[in-house]
Amino acid sequence: MNTANVLFVMVASILVFFMTPGLALFYGGLSEKKNVVNTFMSVYFICGVAVIMWIIVGYSLSFSGNVWGLFGNLHWAMFHHVNIFALTATKIPTGLYSMFQMMFAIITPASSSGRWLVGPGRGSSSPSSSSGRSWFITR
Repeated sequence: MNTANVLFVMVASILVFFMTPGLALFYGGLSEKKNVVNTFMSVYFICGVAVIMWIIVGYSLSFSGNVWGLFGNLHWAMFHHVNIFALTATKIPTGLYSMFQMMFAIITPASSSGRWLVGPGRGSSSPSSSSGRSWFITR
């Protein structure tokens, strides 16, 4: 295990994780006063959905197998048969690397939700949640 690589990935994961409340604050400041709570809840809801989807199918679609060179298969769905303590080629534990990748799976649909939450000033969370789920599967 390379301590410097592990420490860097841990710090980077934590920093990306801290971007999520910052993103909610940013979108809350851009929206109308009556929609601030809805904006916060929508960003956090999308983050929760992204975590669940990453655990169920995201890791497997990203890292297991190769289907037409576009996405993986579902052999590692729900981390089935994944040794999270095994080391990657850069000597980082697989579990930590998965957490690092999950942080970006969390922040990306949350950051794209601003077009529905802030854009027209309506603050509707329904399109942002469905878009977040569909983006997550097709990324």
